[in-house]
Amino acid sequence: GHLLPRLFPLNTPKSYLFATYVSDFKRVMLRYVDVEPPVNVTLDGESVLAVPIKDRIGLEGSITIHYMSHDGKYLGSVNEQTKVKVLPTDAETLKKLWKDVNLTRPEVHQPLPKQKK
Repeated sequence: GHLLPRLFPLNTPKSYLFATYVSDFKRVMLRYVDVEPPVNVTLDGESVLAVPIKDRIGLEGSITIHYMSHDGKYLGSVNEQTKVKVLPTDAETLKKLWKDVNLTRPEVHQPLPKQKK
């Protein structure tokens, strides 16, 4: 579900409606997505021109705004109600914030062999 906003055409403002399963509620709910015209927005202290994509579950659900550049680059997401902000970063920035951060990929475990009956 978090990839959906990255799939829309960004050059035409348009609204979309999807049915999506929401595990928290154990039911299918409506997901509203609105691609809006580009606006100037401040993300991580920097002013950028971005295409806002408003995304919510249910007609009156909490709105998350995903920001994309005109060429399709993900710039970040903000939900004012929940106070959650997601910004892309890199390893160097993370190492500056947390000196002992472990950025290695987790081990891939092979599935256990099937038991014989």
